[in-house]
Amino acid sequence: MAITSIGKRSLLILTLGLLPSLSWGMRCGTDIIKPQDLEYEVYHKCGKPDYTSIVGYTLVGDRQREHKIERWIYEQSGDVIYILEFVGGKVTRIDWKRSPK
Repeated sequence: MAITSIGKRSLLILTLGLLPSLSWGMRCGTDIIKPQDLEYEVYHKCGKPDYTSIVGYTLVGDRQREHKIERWIYEQSGDVIYILEFVGGKVTRIDWKRSPK
């Protein structure tokens, strides 16, 4: 059975539609952490991170306000770590990789 061009296109759209949910968020129990969530929300949903560090500072807006850049690391299920970056108290980036253990 051959796949028509409409079928291929539908399959591609469906596949691409699933990717953001896999790569742009982090699950904590039944909650999803996503960019723009506040530090408080992440802490409330996921608990204390396994590791935190201050990466630096950045100037925003009119270049007169300084925002702290923080990195929080959560190890989940022993084989995956999530790295959340916060700027000014909001999630700006979520990365994941296999745990080095």
